[in-house]
Amino acid sequence: MHVPFTTVPPIAQETVARMASIPHGTTIDAQGIIATVAGPPVINPVEITPFVTGDASKRIKFASQTASDSNTARIPQDLSSFRAAGTITQALLDDPNSLLRAHISKQKIINTIALIVSTAPPPPPPLFGGGIGNIAFFLGHAAATAPNAQATQMTAIFWIETVEEVITAPPLTAGQSFVAKAKPSVPGQRVPTFFISPPFDLDAPREITVHFTQIQYTQTVLLNFAGLTWPHVSVNTLVPADAIVVPPSVWK
Repeated sequence: MHVPFTTVPPIAQETVARMASIPHGTTIDAQGIIATVAGPPVINPVEITPFVTGDASKRIKFASQTASDSNTARIPQDLSSFRAAGTITQALLDDPNSLLRAHISKQKIINTIALIVSTAPPPPPPLFGGGIGNIAFFLGHAAATAPNAQATQMTAIFWIETVEEVITAPPLTAGQSFVAKAKPSVPGQRVPTFFISPPFDLDAPREITVHFTQIQYTQTVLLNFAGLTWPHVSVNTLVPADAIVVPPSVWK
């Protein structure tokens, strides 16, 4: 939800809000800001190691966070096939945001709009309200002194990126069409496709410059149980599923 600047409360910039209901007993109301930068985003590392509730400096690393350890309490225990395929690596377990950085490592991003939201946003701007609501079972006790699975905070960043791509159109006659793919930064990465149909004959291959919109996000939910706070991190890179029609302007 987009909120323009307001006088009551006095917030002299536009803000955004995100609301959700997770149907196992948690609701969120997060608020934040919009930031625009020329070029690619800065994607900082994120940590999944749990810590002693109330003291983030006391991290408790589990054996399941070591990709090569096949005798741990995780499903599946043996990650060798994933490690061989490069889909689950130690770098990814150490920092899930490394996947996002890898996906843009060879892309030319000319503009980024960042939507930064949290259920506990820090100032500025001086946002208040919002938060997370949990059912009684998750809180465990009225004061959540011994929670079963209390969600305490959610933060998320959505990067809306404009990516510039140079693709090669093969020789075509007017009215013919061709579908080209963007170049991936890493093996297995999903990339958009482009529908090419020149208005005149192309007697030789021709490089054309096109743009597409890509969305990346990272989300961290803090969950309290068993005396620890567990960061649950989700990341993804989204590209258009349908072929992008190359506009007539590229042929001028």
